[in-house]
Amino acid sequence: MKNKTIVTFAEHTALNKVILRLRSFPLIVVYMIAVLVFSVYGFITANYVIGIAGAVIFIVFPVLWLLFFKKKNKDTYNEELYKDMHYEFEFTEEMFQVTLVRKEIKNELKTNYKDLYMVVEAKDNIFIFIDSKRAYIVSVKGFENFSREDFRNLVQTKVKKYRILGK
Repeated sequence: MKNKTIVTFAEHTALNKVILRLRSFPLIVVYMIAVLVFSVYGFITANYVIGIAGAVIFIVFPVLWLLFFKKKNKDTYNEELYKDMHYEFEFTEEMFQVTLVRKEIKNELKTNYKDLYMVVEAKDNIFIFIDSKRAYIVSVKGFENFSREDFRNLVQTKVKKYRILGK
């Protein structure tokens, strides 16, 4: 099964959203619940300064967090780096090979599925995590004759973690 992926800002953003969803979202939910409890406690005990401060934090934090995410996402995408570059993937029964192609330079890396941290399947992309912070972006559009079921059958039982998002 072969694939050619050109990393665009859309794919880069999708990867960052997946990382955020898997790593940060549970912590943010716990934080927001704690702030909500703090705010409600302030109003129940008639300590309106605590209640209002909690309510303001509850409202302002998600907005600031979203702005920070957008800025960080934009700052980490290097258009010059990705402009003349693409990835070629080949998935076999035992392993997958990724080739980074930039102008006339090719770098190849073969990896066994069992050495991967996780594979996350989303609507338009498949993210192959080498470790908890680095991943290859595989565009579903880059496959010829792609079938999600064929890809899952090939990879799912061979990696430690296989997640499907957006079902």
